[in-house]
Amino acid sequence: MNMNNIVALRLRNHLLAAHELKTPREAVAWMGAMQAQDYGMVKWAIGARLPESTSQQVEDALNRGEIIRTHIMRPTWHIVAVEDVHWLMQLTAPRIKPILEGYDKRTTGLSASVILKATDVMLRALQGGNHLTRTALRSIANNAGIAVDNRQVAHVLLHAELDRLVGSGRVTNGKQTYCLLREQAPSPALFDKDEALAKLAARYFRSHGPATLYDFVWWSGLTTGEARRALEFVKPDFACEKIDEQEYICSATSPSHTAEGSATYLLPAFDELLIGYKDRKEMFAAEQQSKAISSNGIFKPFILHNAKIAGTWKKVASKGSVEVKAEYFSPPTSALQKAVDKAATLFKRFSEG
Repeated sequence: MNMNNIVALRLRNHLLAAHELKTPREAVAWMGAMQAQDYGMVKWAIGARLPESTSQQVEDALNRGEIIRTHIMRPTWHIVAVEDVHWLMQLTAPRIKPILEGYDKRTTGLSASVILKATDVMLRALQGGNHLTRTALRSIANNAGIAVDNRQVAHVLLHAELDRLVGSGRVTNGKQTYCLLREQAPSPALFDKDEALAKLAARYFRSHGPATLYDFVWWSGLTTGEARRALEFVKPDFACEKIDEQEYICSATSPSHTAEGSATYLLPAFDELLIGYKDRKEMFAAEQQSKAISSNGIFKPFILHNAKIAGTWKKVASKGSVEVKAEYFSPPTSALQKAVDKAATLFKRFSEG
């Protein structure tokens, strides 16, 4: 392994080369967790790993509760497989809660008593299989005499997510909803902390390797000490190599698929191939990073060509169909343009299917 083939190896482990997994649930479980604050883009993140899938099929998996969108690490939105939501939340919530409580004191003005009262009202409203939007839940709280604005109700629900009380429900008329987590994931799989640390490290390095310890710290939100302990549990099962004074950990076994470093991909905003690492020098030169990642941390959809980021892209509407507009970092060759056009057909088929 060397710096030139790290990204090609990652493509294999990220399920971006041919593999045998078939369903959104299988792909998400393999990845461990997939960042998901942009709902449309995370659907494509899953779809890009399942070339025969459609946007509706991914949404159906969400609606059936096979995969769940929730705040589970760092904290930000992620999608996880239903069987992983409880043990992952049990592991990561203790790190997130103090951050959230400090933010509430400084910014939202929410007191512990208001959070408790609003949560109780919302949980009662969700009983019996109800799936309700954030707006509906805010109205229910307001009607019960609990004055919370949009930002405050979002934080009340975030507290409830971290306590494993609510999770994502069915998408209704294009709107995300919440439901009781115990109704979506009724049989929680739980592990002691060391087991959970080992399980998370194995998922990360299996799906994101080659990666460093500090990449894992960034991705997971664990402390460096916790991440180091997690890695020690699983290190015998992984290969380790030092490149430029950094130790990279990579799975010694992978699904039966082939690395294709020369392929061209249109990958979504916040895709794990880019956001899943603290150091992204393998993907592009430092002077190009500002073109793909804004100063306030917004990750743009990007074009990956020959294992390097060659530009960004965006979806545009055109006469009722989906089109792609590419913006290259440097003038593209005709071969690159053709490869991007071919990759765009996959995205269009996914979006319109």
